[in-house]
Amino acid sequence: MYINRPDIITRVFRARLKHLIYLIRIRAAFSFYRAYIYTVKYQKRELFYTHIIIFIYAGHAFFEPEYINNLIRVKLPNRQLDPDKSLTTIFKQAIIHDPYNSLNPTFSYMVKKYLNDPLTCIKCFPREFNKTTIINTNGYSIYRRRRIINNEIIT
Repeated sequence: MYINRPDIITRVFRARLKHLIYLIRIRAAFSFYRAYIYTVKYQKRELFYTHIIIFIYAGHAFFEPEYINNLIRVKLPNRQLDPDKSLTTIFKQAIIHDPYNSLNPTFSYMVKKYLNDPLTCIKCFPREFNKTTIINTNGYSIYRRRRIINNEIIT
C-alpha cells in the first residue's frame, strides 16, 4: 500500500516538483515570468502538496479561458486507465474532502451568517457546475467544472 512507503512518496513528489520548477524556469511554461515562490506543505496521511505563485508580466497574462483550461486541470484518473479503481480510491481517501453541507455541521468551515440562517460553507463549496471557464471583471476565474455521470458529460 502507498501509505506504508513514505520514502518512495517523498522521492517521487520531489522529482515531480523539480521537473515542474524546471518547466517554469527553463522551458518558460508560463511565458515570461518575473518571479516565482513555492512552499511545500505536509498533509495528513503522509502526503505532500505545494502552493506555487508565478508572477508574470502584465502583457503575458492569461485573458482567454482556453489558456486557463490548458493550465488548470483537476480530474480523477481515467476509468479506462484505472479499471480496478485503485488509483481513484487513493485520490478520494487522501485528497478529496467530505462534502461541506448541513449533514456535516461539525466542520470548521460550516458557519451561520446570522443566528437563524442555515449552515453554509465559508469557502463557497460545493461549487456550481460550469460548461466553460469564465473570467470575471475583477480578474478572477470561475473554472470549468463538468458533471460526469456514467462516462457522459452532463454539463
